[in-house]
Amino acid sequence: MNSPATPENEYEPEIFYENNSATGVVIGTGKAESPKLEAALSQKPAGPVFEGRVDYFDLNSTINGWALNINESETPVTLELWADDQVLGACETGLPRPDVLNAFKCEGLPGYAFEGEILARARSYQEINPGVVFAIRTAGSGFTLKFTNSTPTSGSAEALDEEEPESGADLTLLGRLSALEGEAHGLYGIPVRPDSCIGFIEAMARDENNLIWVIGWMQRDGMVDRPVIIQDDAKYAGGFAYTLFNRPDLPAEAAGFVGLLQTDWQPSTDTAPLFFVQIGTGRHLRAVSPVNIVPKTTLVSYAKPHWQSAESKHTLGLKQLVAQSQSWDILPEDYSAERMAVEDVQVIPKFGCFVTGWALSPTKKARHPASARRPGRHVVRPVGHYLQAPPRPVVRPAQCRRCLAACGFFGIFRR
Repeated sequence: MNSPATPENEYEPEIFYENNSATGVVIGTGKAESPKLEAALSQKPAGPVFEGRVDYFDLNSTINGWALNINESETPVTLELWADDQVLGACETGLPRPDVLNAFKCEGLPGYAFEGEILARARSYQEINPGVVFAIRTAGSGFTLKFTNSTPTSGSAEALDEEEPESGADLTLLGRLSALEGEAHGLYGIPVRPDSCIGFIEAMARDENNLIWVIGWMQRDGMVDRPVIIQDDAKYAGGFAYTLFNRPDLPAEAAGFVGLLQTDWQPSTDTAPLFFVQIGTGRHLRAVSPVNIVPKTTLVSYAKPHWQSAESKHTLGLKQLVAQSQSWDILPEDYSAERMAVEDVQVIPKFGCFVTGWALSPTKKARHPASARRPGRHVVRPVGHYLQAPPRPVVRPAQCRRCLAACGFFGIFRR
């Protein structure tokens, strides 16, 4: 459908006339050397020259953005909402957008919004045609507005659950992040003002590839990746891709997320960064204060239970990045493959305790797995002939039977 905005055509008014006029006149930025040349250079293209963006697209709330005729910026522009080859409704510009006026050095009310019955018709059409492609066009000209962020082709769940390749999804995700970061660099010139907070980043972790893993919640808007501008001690460009999942503590219009940021920005507990995810609209995510920086393993362990219910084409890529990075992790020197659990402790004051549990080793048969216990500052040791090692069928799926012959234990421990 539409490609996202690029640095070549983003908020640079003079370039829209270049080699684009009906008379073939090229508008320059330098001084004219003669009155005739100056007069020629001052000519504007014949007919309207449109420019605009779709900043926010959600059939359940609103579709908004901006559009203007550069030749007559104060004249309202009529916009049409298209679904495939059908027009579902129209609206006119008439909302204030000072950021656009400042960028184009013009006057007018270039903002617009589709709401109410038009969105209801769009939702009904989408129910009948799940693969619908939406577009916003200027009436009578066929000019199609580009999307500031990733272009939604359909707001249906089916569009978010496209099949992923069995392998290589991690590389696809990394490539997408790089492309989004590049897009964000082209949006530096747009003023960012925190008008509307749509969610929070509750924790973040930087991994060995200099990617930032984030978890939190946000309002649903049909997007699963986008360019972002991070406002902290300075402005930083970034690419953001994520997967959504339901959380019982959130209303239906919001969702939890886990995702990745590719950016030069470094998280710090001393600042309060803002993440502008709808650049040009003021819609942003906030980080909890102070910023909650955690180990990557902590963040990933939180995300794992939600993989199965995740709603994003990037879910597989995120899982593969986790698996590949963990396979290269260096184990600590005190790492042990043995596993043990204490299930029940009954304490008798001034005597000791009765302990029940199990222990497993992948390399040897566990005969006397529990040699000592340390409650607080005291060490208690088992009474030798009172330490038993019965089998534990309940843990049979975890290891081979050779290791299960005596994996359980029950012992008396004395001070």
